[in-house]
Amino acid sequence: MEFNIKDGGGKLVGVAQVRTSGGVLMEGSFSPSPHFETYAALFQAQDGGTLQDDIDGHGFTAEGPLPLPGSARIHDLRITGLGANMRIAFRFAPPDTANTKADA
Repeated sequence: MEFNIKDGGGKLVGVAQVRTSGGVLMEGSFSPSPHFETYAALFQAQDGGTLQDDIDGHGFTAEGPLPLPGSARIHDLRITGLGANMRIAFRFAPPDTANTKADA
C-alpha cells in the first residue's frame, strides 16, 4: 500500500510503501519529499534517544492508501536510514472509543 505522510500542517513529508505486520504495524520503504528536511534531525535523534512523544506530538498523518482518499493520524512513527535506503514504521492511532457503549 502507498500512503502520503503529512505533518500536522498538511505538508507532504514523504511517501511510504508499506505492508502490514501483525495487522497493526505498517512497515516499508520511505521516499522523502523536500519538506522532510524540516524533520530529518528529529528522526536522526530518535535513534539517539528522542522521546517518541516528541515525534507523535507533531501530528503526522497518513493519507491513503493511494489512490483512495482518506487521512488518519499515526503514532509510533519511525523513519530510519539514508538516501534510497530509508525505512518507515508506524501505527494508526486507535479509534476514539470513549463514547461507545458495550452491547448488553
